Formats: sequence, C-alpha cells, structure tokens
Amino acid sequence: MTAENRSGLRGVNRGAEAAAELEHRLTLLVADNALLRKRIEDVDDLLADVIADRDRLRAETAHLGRRLAAVHAVCDHAEKQARRSAPGWVAHIRTAAGGDSATVLTATAGEEAAS
Repeated sequence: MTAENRSGLRGVNRGAEAAAELEHRLTLLVADNALLRKRIEDVDDLLADVIADRDRLRAETAHLGRRLAAVHAVCDHAEKQARRSAPGWVAHIRTAAGGDSATVLTATAGEEAAS
C-alpha cells in the first residue's frame, strides 16, 4: 500500500469517526429535547394547578369575607338593640371574628365555671 493510499484511508476513517461522533451528539440532543419537552409539560401542568388553586382560594376568601361581614353585622345589630349594654356574647363573637379564639374559649370556660 502506498503512502498516498494510507493517507486516504486515514482520511476516510477520520470522516467515519466524525460522522459517528455527530450521530452520537445528535442522538443526545434528541434525547435532551424530549426530556426538556416533558419537563415543560410538567411545568405547564403545575402552573395550571396553581392557577386553579389561586382562583379557588380567591373565591373562598371572598366567601369567608362575606360571612365575617355578616357576623359583624349581627353583632352591630345586637349592640343597637340592647337597651343598656350589649349582651356578653357580642364581645366574645367579635374577639373570635378577629381571630383570637383562644381568648374566647378561655373566657367562655371561666363564665361557665362561675355559673
């Protein structure tokens, strides 16, 4: 085999190696692309869940706000209707509506023990 032929074969081998390397890289890129698409789908699903939860929480918060306003309205009405002082339960309900249920439970338990 002549030097010229050997040089040509080396060139062919390098070309085949380069083609194999490119094919390997392309396979990796396709796999990475599929993985990224799957992750994007997962994130899209998560985002849809978060948006649904946000909308549900907004609706629940609005509903609870309306109920709390109704509780305050009942307390206001009871205070206006009382001739001398508001009934004792009004203060307890207002405290509970403010979020301090521990104080209400303690005060209620003390009143029950006294009677």
